Amino acid sequence: MPYLYDLPDWPQFTWDRSVKALLLEAARRQGVLQGCLREIGFSVALAHAALPVLVEDAVQTSAIEGETLNVNSVRSSVARRLGIESSVNRRDDRDIDGLVEMLVDSTQNRAKPLTAERLYGWHAGMFADRATGFDSITVGAWRVDPVVVVSGAIGRQKTHYEAPATNLAD
Repeated sequence: MPYLYDLPDWPQFTWDRSVKALLLEAARRQGVLQGCLREIGFSVALAHAALPVLVEDAVQTSAIEGETLNVNSVRSSVARRLGIESSVNRRDDRDIDGLVEMLVDSTQNRAKPLTAERLYGWHAGMFADRATGFDSITVGAWRVDPVVVVSGAIGRQKTHYEAPATNLAD
């Protein structure tokens, strides 16, 4: 089965409960370490530690879609979002900034509920320039049209992904 939505239990997923204790312990230890570092004034060190991880996440996330991002632009956007001064001179790139905003929000605010409004905000930030034009998409709302990701010349397209039918409504 090439697609997740082809699985018989889609979308009722289950997970291995035996890892729950390990995940909870890892999260507890991470929280203790972060609290200790903040207490002794290492909040900037925490931001610096998160910087390369978020840069790599942004670059690799875009690579999945076949897009190569300028690493210096991504680093600068992440640094600015984390409140770290960046020595890289760069022009604003709304696509990179939108992706970084979503990654930072989803990692730093992971305890917040994942609401439709939050998802719409991420989507609007990541696809602000795609609301009009040749490849326009509905931005900041549930999709209503089928989604098919293809590449290649007309007549020789390769389908990379077909989204499941939507049954969501506002």
